[in-house]
Amino acid sequence: QEVTEILTDTTKKEPVIIPLAEISVRSGETTIKIKKMLESLVGDDEIKNMTDINDSLILIVDSLLKIERSIDLETRNIRFLNNKESLWERINNSVEQEKSNLSDIVGELDEMKYELEEDRRTWVKTLEALKQDNPGSSVVTHIDDLIFKLDSAKNVIQKNNDQILIILDQTTSKGLLITDLIDKITEISKKKEGQLLASNLPPIWKTDFTDADKWDVPGPLHQFNEMEIKGLIYYLRSHQSKNVIQVILILFFIVFFLLIGQRMKKAEINQGSFYQRMLVKILSHPISAALILGIFASLLIYANRPLLFKDLSRIAITIPLIFLVIFITTRKYNKYFYLLGLMINIQLVYYIFPPGHHFYLLSLIFIAVTELVMLTGLYRHFKQHPIKNKSLNRLISVLIVFHIGFSAIGSIGIISGANLLAEVFLNMTLMNMFVGLLLGISTLIINGLIEVGIESPASQRLNIFRHNGRLIERRAVRIVNLSAFVFWIYTSLGVVRLQRSVVEGITNFLTYEVSIGSASFTSGDIMIFFLVIWLSIIIANMIRAILEEDILDNLHLAKGLPHTNSVLVRYSLITVGLLLAVSAAGMPLDSLTILFGAFGVGIGFGLQNIFNNLVSCLLYTSDAADEVVPV
Repeated sequence: QEVTEILTDTTKKEPVIIPLAEISVRSGETTIKIKKMLESLVGDDEIKNMTDINDSLILIVDSLLKIERSIDLETRNIRFLNNKESLWERINNSVEQEKSNLSDIVGELDEMKYELEEDRRTWVKTLEALKQDNPGSSVVTHIDDLIFKLDSAKNVIQKNNDQILIILDQTTSKGLLITDLIDKITEISKKKEGQLLASNLPPIWKTDFTDADKWDVPGPLHQFNEMEIKGLIYYLRSHQSKNVIQVILILFFIVFFLLIGQRMKKAEINQGSFYQRMLVKILSHPISAALILGIFASLLIYANRPLLFKDLSRIAITIPLIFLVIFITTRKYNKYFYLLGLMINIQLVYYIFPPGHHFYLLSLIFIAVTELVMLTGLYRHFKQHPIKNKSLNRLISVLIVFHIGFSAIGSIGIISGANLLAEVFLNMTLMNMFVGLLLGISTLIINGLIEVGIESPASQRLNIFRHNGRLIERRAVRIVNLSAFVFWIYTSLGVVRLQRSVVEGITNFLTYEVSIGSASFTSGDIMIFFLVIWLSIIIANMIRAILEEDILDNLHLAKGLPHTNSVLVRYSLITVGLLLAVSAAGMPLDSLTILFGAFGVGIGFGLQNIFNNLVSCLLYTSDAADEVVPV
């Protein structure tokens, strides 16, 4: 609050004396302003409600923090720590939202106080001048009353502000405690992730399978229920609006795919491109396709999802995914897809039971053996029955060999008791296969829809699609495939616990500041600069093509004008893109005046011929179409 007052004091202007003829009108306006400000204040009942909500939030946070202090986080596994981190991130988001709301109210109250203070200074100045000229005037008494109203309103606002500041201070202090706890959990998680080769369990040949305690089921199930299932239920209850959006999205995809499938049947698209043929097969089962994309979209709908939410979403996607993959591929691969689906379900078992439990160990052994059997079988199959594309066949063989190595390392981890090593490498193989199939089906659907949409009769009415449809399809498909590949790499980094480190490394690289003289910029600024220019060129080319081929060409303009106008629009958009790129890179636009000045001098001395040719070219394009070519 003191900082705010200091800042506002530096911007205060010298008060202006109000002319006598305007005092009546201005005093009425000031009175109305005071009335509106007081009416807009947070009422006592609302402040009490805000206090109750904040007290409840603080009580919950205090009770949870008390529980956390009784837990030795150093002894917990990474999944437990990740769940805790996700939980406290959600709580921290709620606290930050409450802080933001309170800060907005305090900011509005500060603005009101500043306005009232400025008005008061103006009226005090006016009163002093009036007492010198007309000390016995009745207007003096009127201004005295108005100044009293300003002081009273300012006191009321200050009281309101103080009450909300108390709430804000309490919320801020709890937010700091939560941030410290999240940092502590993150630090412990990183420490444990660095102990990948540590043997936390006895070697498998020293495991005592006769220990009855390690066959106990009710205990781990109760702990799993308390820690994860109840947490998931609370998460879903607190995100009811997003649950509705998720259901609506799945229903939308079902209806959309049914309609698209019917239209494709009527159009008899059976001899189209690879993506179109695959789309016809996939959309013959619209519910499965809708479930895959709808549940996959939960990545965008839900934030800070609990790990159990992710596990159950993966299992929910697996059923329609395996069904569709089996339908669009040959029968000789079916056994491998069934084994993949079985492993994804078994994976939940070693999440339920703690490390050292026999069911945890058995599930790891099952997944390791199944992965090795499945991958070696696939490798033999591609060696005996290679596909026609030799490069693709070689790439698939290399990927299979790599994942056989991952599964073998995971098996070594099981044998030696390095359970974290086993989990990481077995999960890497399993998740890479699952995400690969998921992204494969998703890209088939999206690319097929792109091609069908561009080649539809409605799109073919536009010249831009009729003349450049194939080019647009190739570039759109390339972007979708590249995005899927980047997402696959990002997911793989998460499995091997490198996602956070890689993201931090990229962030540090993008924010690293380089100074040249008085100018300073970051790597991110440079990338944004070129990215905005690249996007502006793409958008400018698209708009130029649409203008020239579909809009201006239909306006019956003089020959050559559509091309000239569209080229001018393209140059204008690229220029605007250049200015936006400079601004986005953090360079103030007013600093470009020197550059433009130097550019103007350059034009005057050495670039006259270039600009003459440019203008002549534009004039020529507007007239060239008028020439008649003799036959």
